[in-house]
Amino acid sequence: MTNLETIEQKNVQMYVSWFTVFALSLLIVVQEIPFFHRIAGGYAVFVPFMVLFVFSLLRRRISINRTDVLFYVCLIGYYVIAFLYKFIGISSTGIGHDIHSVAYFVFFFSIYSVVNMDRKQKQFLLWTVLIAMFIVIVLNIYEYRRLGAYYFAIFRNNDDLENSHVIPTQYSAALMLMSGMLFICMLHDKSTNRRIGWTILFIICNVFNLLVMQRAITLILSVAMYALIILFNTRHKAYVSFLTVFVTVFLIIAISNYEVVLSYVAQLFRSDRIAEKMNQIVRFFNSGDIQDAGGSLTARYNLYLRSILTWLKSVRSFFFGAGDHISTNSIIGNHSQFFDVLGQYGIVGGVFLYCAVYRTLKELMRQLPIPLKSPIYYQSAVICLIFVVRGFLGDILMEYVAVRMFIIFPIFLSLIEPKQKANMVSAGSAENK
Repeated sequence: MTNLETIEQKNVQMYVSWFTVFALSLLIVVQEIPFFHRIAGGYAVFVPFMVLFVFSLLRRRISINRTDVLFYVCLIGYYVIAFLYKFIGISSTGIGHDIHSVAYFVFFFSIYSVVNMDRKQKQFLLWTVLIAMFIVIVLNIYEYRRLGAYYFAIFRNNDDLENSHVIPTQYSAALMLMSGMLFICMLHDKSTNRRIGWTILFIICNVFNLLVMQRAITLILSVAMYALIILFNTRHKAYVSFLTVFVTVFLIIAISNYEVVLSYVAQLFRSDRIAEKMNQIVRFFNSGDIQDAGGSLTARYNLYLRSILTWLKSVRSFFFGAGDHISTNSIIGNHSQFFDVLGQYGIVGGVFLYCAVYRTLKELMRQLPIPLKSPIYYQSAVICLIFVVRGFLGDILMEYVAVRMFIIFPIFLSLIEPKQKANMVSAGSAENK
């Protein structure tokens, strides 16, 4: 191969690589900012991403093995069932019901491309996400101050949400996961300037989540996530850290005055919504019966139970489910991604979805630029664990979440310079001398 051919090949690879970056940036803007998302619609995700995926295949940036084929079979199988149910009339909703989940899984393809990008391209994508995030946050702070309590009513009503700048509640889960990633960067990045940047972003995410979104479930899972990340910040065995967290939480509940602790937490954030959730938890701890908690805690439990009972209603429902029925909202709880799928599509559709999610998270962990069994590896696994827990407690397969998991996560960890890595390099240099 001549030098001219080599240069031409490198130019082609550069063009394809930057095309990938711009396609991904366009998709992020469309999915993040409500104004663009409502203009373009969910179907717009397929055009840039399918082109991106085809280009990656042609340039051999993606190699598909048997495990990947199994993932695609599970993913396609889930959507074949969903669309088949709609076609034969079992489900009462349109195809648009599943489009957010489609957008979520389409982001899985970006893992292969993001990890192979150079530093400038990753920084370009990072700024795309951050600017889009700041636009969303500023718009919602404005809506929150303008509408007051009506703000919370809007993002629970899909009809009103279509004509507003208010984001869905799932955005809170996305920022929660992002704050966990930022916390990891704060602990491990040796650059003081970058650590200051991670800290500022960390504060912004949490302040917006706790003071504007005001989701008690986000508060509880965030505390658990940060505690686990701190405990995994050593080289101790993973099970030791897990047992430490479990025993600590148990002791706090068993011997402390948890009523005072939870009341203090509620007062700390000065949120009536969070205060009411804390009171519900106290009532549950006092009686041991979830029905005595009242409010949204009991209501959410009953909605979980509704989906499970629909799944177990008959042999047919157990294997194939009863469809979505989102419009009637009578037999599916619609408040748990992983429980609802059993009531909607039975064990068949549930297995397809569970396998697809497991495969996605496993591939994400494999592609992260971190050594196995390092503190960062276990801390990253904590983020995946919180994601799964959140999936049982609400809808999680949304494009907002996917942007953080499959775009931001690999970029964050590839841009930081871990302290332990620097220490290893200095130790190696000393040995050479």
